[in-house]
Amino acid sequence: MAKISVQNIAQAIAGHTKGKSGGDLDVAVKETLNFLNKKKLLNRSDEILDAVGKIIDKEDGVVRIKVLSAKKIEESERKRIEEDIKNKFTEYSAKEIVSEYIEDKELLGGMKIVIGDEILDTTYRNKLNQLSAHLISK
Repeated sequence: MAKISVQNIAQAIAGHTKGKSGGDLDVAVKETLNFLNKKKLLNRSDEILDAVGKIIDKEDGVVRIKVLSAKKIEESERKRIEEDIKNKFTEYSAKEIVSEYIEDKELLGGMKIVIGDEILDTTYRNKLNQLSAHLISK
């Protein structure tokens, strides 16, 4: 018997709950939980919920980003970053950017931006590592 992938389960859950609210949504969630329990997949519920969230975000045009920087980023810079993300990553069809800004004192400077599975790393440490690799390869 073939294994059911997390992505397939997530797509089924997203489809099963789409457009439902109130009592209908309660029934759909209970049916989903019963299915996961029957298939002994409750231990993977975090992974499945994460995949469902990504599917729903994509359908709704929501792009989630995480920005790590050595110091606090001012509001005007945050808006510029989010606008750049909207403009440069059109494949996400971004209608809304949900962002999380984290100060990471271990960074020397620059920023690391995580968008889905992509990482834009403009940190000083990364630049130094690239320069070092380039110099060593010559």
